[in-house]
Amino acid sequence: MTFTVKCWAIGIVVMMVSNLIINYVIFGGNTIAGNEEKVRELLVKYPIYGLFSAAIFAPIAEEITFRLSFKKWFKSALIFAIVTGLLFASLHLVGSYTSIKDLLYLIPYGSLGFAFGYAYFKTDNIFSTMTMHFIHNFVVY
Repeated sequence: MTFTVKCWAIGIVVMMVSNLIINYVIFGGNTIAGNEEKVRELLVKYPIYGLFSAAIFAPIAEEITFRLSFKKWFKSALIFAIVTGLLFASLHLVGSYTSIKDLLYLIPYGSLGFAFGYAYFKTDNIFSTMTMHFIHNFVVY
């Protein structure tokens, strides 16, 4: 779990810095990621469902889908982390993509996907990445 927490910490720093750059330098501080907007709407409209969906269901489904199901296809931790991180990030953009600039959000979402992918590949423990994903989404939510 310690290694997973370290990977997550690096991922969260990259996520925060890249979000700040995207939101304030590129977009002038007037926007947030479309996925973030949808999550906030869900929180206001359906707080209990939103909490269950974001903090419990999503980490289980995403870790199984993006990490567990792909690991057998890769021999390199780095390639695994990049591919699964990009897939993870892409999923978070699918429903909110409106312009080419939205692709910049692949960086913050991908940073966590990369961190969780790298941690899972190195530890071979899906429960550590699921747990960290639970904690991350719960705190963010």
